[in-house]
Amino acid sequence: MESAAANSGSPVAQRLASFIALAVLLVVIAAGFAYRLSHETALAELEARGAGRIGYHAGEMAGAIEKFEYLPYLLGLETSLTDLLYSPTKAAHVEAANRYLAFAQSRAGIAAAYLMDTGGTTLAASNWERPTSFVGRNYDFRPYFQEALGGRTGRFYGVGATTGEPGAFIAAPISAGDDVI
Repeated sequence: MESAAANSGSPVAQRLASFIALAVLLVVIAAGFAYRLSHETALAELEARGAGRIGYHAGEMAGAIEKFEYLPYLLGLETSLTDLLYSPTKAAHVEAANRYLAFAQSRAGIAAAYLMDTGGTTLAASNWERPTSFVGRNYDFRPYFQEALGGRTGRFYGVGATTGEPGAFIAAPISAGDDVI
């Protein structure tokens, strides 16, 4: 009788070991392909769901912007605001504009309303009494301000430079004749 160690070197044993190694290799390759396929399928599903959510939220945001797009123009008709633009250092005009903007903000249900001069400096704001007031801050770098300064409605979605909170910003020019004031 031959021992098991002696049999391990036989051609049949070697072929069996090669066959088992090849089978294990094929199983590993098949598992790799299956993993890759399932991973790509899962990523495609996540991408499709994400695109759907983005589309939904973009539609919601567009609806919100459309809902309030008239508001800056309506606010611009208020005489306390135009008075302040013509006399920015007059305390009575500052107080009247701040109070009007606070009233308008609370009635419209918006986060804030504010008035800027042509240099981008905020002259009055609905939050004038808060530590995070916009009064005195300059937003000339914001796209919505640049659009309004050019005589057009400015729309922008981004993170607030003062509050750090994301939101939609809408701005409209206040004009005197052909000039944006």
